[in-house]
Amino acid sequence: AMLVNVLCNVTDQTPEQALINRELLDEIDRFMDEELSPIERQVIKLSMTGMTSAEAARVLGRDAKSTDNALSRAKSKLKKVLRS
Repeated sequence: AMLVNVLCNVTDQTPEQALINRELLDEIDRFMDEELSPIERQVIKLSMTGMTSAEAARVLGRDAKSTDNALSRAKSKLKKVLRS
């Protein structure tokens, strides 16, 4: 399951878990705004909606390879911050 869906699944959360998850989502959002390039941010947000990198490339009017590279960089940066 996608991280955002897991964090936003409020039906199985205690109020404390919901607060912690909201804070984590806010931290991820801040990280994306501060550390990802504009294209990385656009591509990862489209990916989080379920779009493939090829679909995101069409939406953004960009080359498929550069869009896929941006998605890979964004995922790599997000994995690093989530592990720390």
